[in-house]
Amino acid sequence: MKWPHELPFKTGDWVFHRHQGKVLLTKISSSEVKVRTKHGDEIRMSYERAIEMLLPIERERTFGARDSKTTIRREQEQTKMANSYDPLPVISYSSDSIEYHPSPIEDKQDFLARPYQIEALKALTNCFSKHRSGILALPTGSGKTFVAAKWICDRFIRSGKKVIWIAHRIELLEQAYATFTKLLQPSMAHSITWWAGGRPKNPYGRLVLVSIMAARNFPPMHTDLLVIDEAHHEPAQTYRFFQDRISFEKHLGLTATPKRLDEKRLGYESIAYQKTFMSLVSEGWLARPMPVIPKTRLNFILERRMDDFSEESLATLDTDERNEFIAEHWSSNAEMYGKTLVFALNRAHARRLTNVFSLKRPDKRIAYIVSGEGSQDERFQKVARFRNGEIDVLINCRIFTEGFDCPDVRTIMITRPTLSTTLYLQMIGRGTRVTPNKKSFYLVDFEDDLGRFQAELIRPWYLGDEQEISIGASLIPKERKWEYENFPEWLKKKIEVAPVELSLIAGYVTFILENEEDGFLVHKEDEQTFIKIWSRLEEEADSSKPIQLARSAERYFAEMNPKRVPLPGLLYASMALVDNNARYVSLKEPQISDDIMEFLSDVDISEEELANITNAIDDIYAVIKFTFDEIDQELRWKEIYESERDSFDRATKELDRKRELRGFDLQRAITKIYDDFLVDSHITPYEWERFAISRIKNPDTSVLYVDVYTP
Repeated sequence: MKWPHELPFKTGDWVFHRHQGKVLLTKISSSEVKVRTKHGDEIRMSYERAIEMLLPIERERTFGARDSKTTIRREQEQTKMANSYDPLPVISYSSDSIEYHPSPIEDKQDFLARPYQIEALKALTNCFSKHRSGILALPTGSGKTFVAAKWICDRFIRSGKKVIWIAHRIELLEQAYATFTKLLQPSMAHSITWWAGGRPKNPYGRLVLVSIMAARNFPPMHTDLLVIDEAHHEPAQTYRFFQDRISFEKHLGLTATPKRLDEKRLGYESIAYQKTFMSLVSEGWLARPMPVIPKTRLNFILERRMDDFSEESLATLDTDERNEFIAEHWSSNAEMYGKTLVFALNRAHARRLTNVFSLKRPDKRIAYIVSGEGSQDERFQKVARFRNGEIDVLINCRIFTEGFDCPDVRTIMITRPTLSTTLYLQMIGRGTRVTPNKKSFYLVDFEDDLGRFQAELIRPWYLGDEQEISIGASLIPKERKWEYENFPEWLKKKIEVAPVELSLIAGYVTFILENEEDGFLVHKEDEQTFIKIWSRLEEEADSSKPIQLARSAERYFAEMNPKRVPLPGLLYASMALVDNNARYVSLKEPQISDDIMEFLSDVDISEEELANITNAIDDIYAVIKFTFDEIDQELRWKEIYESERDSFDRATKELDRKRELRGFDLQRAITKIYDDFLVDSHITPYEWERFAISRIKNPDTSVLYVDVYTP
């Protein structure tokens, strides 16, 4: 083919790109032209596009100009074109506030930053001004990819810095690519390159999307920012190998759960920003799950591997009886459930459920999708058909726990029990997208009898709300630290692994059986019934053998909600109760009664003192009030602890008998009473003297005996 004459350049020339400025020509052919920016980004374009976008730099020789005026005029033209690119507005941060300017490209409802996303953008900047690495922890459906991409565009890509974004699934990379292309102007979107299977590999883009499966051959290089999508996978050896080949200035991790299931630490310096699932539901950003828990009444014995059930034992749940129950439940409610995404036990189970569902309702379109079966294009086509409404029920096995987005899913159906909060949140996260016609979704979670694991299963009521503890004690509010520090080890471990909302829990039962400590939680809605049953068991424990008390517990269990109170846990606790190795601990947050507040209304009490008395309210027997001295009539207060009840009562009774004394006789009597009864208490002699005088003068207003208030 004859070379066209319109492009008067050759490979190796420096030229002006209308949007990128000065670039180096690395390839010229009749089919394409390649250039490399000064930042190392490689841009490919058609020959026709190159004629439109590229301008010469050099003077007379390159332009072929015949006079200096022509040269100057063309240089002015090239400078004007090179400067015509107006980058999108950059977010302006300060230590106290954030100013956010949506760009025209973002001026769509889907891409307007929400208030919590603006908070996250500010937090990311603050975090990385102090730390080299940090985590952005946002639940599925909250726009985690958008927040990260927006921050990266404004802080890295538009300022010419390099970013490597790595994920373990191609769907996650596709999602990131779609987000970046919407945020960036088309010319800058061309600087996004890939290092993933099935795509031309180019590690020199300004933003490189890397699949961990292809990362082994990634060339060693330096990047300004390394991003790990779904960062809880990061301790895996494949990620470590990749990071050994890459040097980086900053390191950002994205996750919905900043803790590994196997409790390997992620190693980030800080959690830059975190928002919990139910807090976003309550604010209206995520759809509210409506739990439906069909009970199969089938018994299975499963085995634990690390922090979830082993795949081999899960396969035992794939029985005809259980599959028939699941299909029958769906069939009876198919119209109400609408577009349904089903999570199966494994690949074989996904196929079998598809067959059973299809036999139940031939009028419905059922399909399954599993890894390792069919091509990637076939999988994408099924997902597209599901999104478009051509498939009513799509059954999968863990393939849609990450990187899948279908906002109008009406029902999430979970046929796989789990001990992993991470996995549970990822599964239900597929239904949390809010649309104009969807503010909630059905969460259908099939329940089997799993024996000793029943109490450990992650259930819908574990989701909690905005106060939920999502990565353990480090993020428990200070005012609840006193609670956490007194928790038994089994409960601390549960909190570290699984979010537990304290406001939903009335208390817990802890027991020791066969030298092992364990327990279970009691939901606030079950508290009154449970306390009555527990009181009965305590009464019977003195005259019963362990197996007898367990039988009683089994009878009483019928009075409770089986969805929340675990039968195995109750049985084990009742057997331990016989040997006085079980107890119920209330977690109701202590509060000061109105009587105490009224009693102390004329006392100048600080917030810290009020917090101290609130936290110690269970241990307080009385509160006393007295003036500082005869001149300073300002009132002071002092708590009397339960451990001092007897000595304080005896002291006040003796004081009441001496109330007729005056002068030195009264002074001596007050001193003797203190020495006889209160010398070992935490009340000082001076405080006792001032209280005694106040009591003699005003016996009805100097002391208040405390009844613990429980709302």
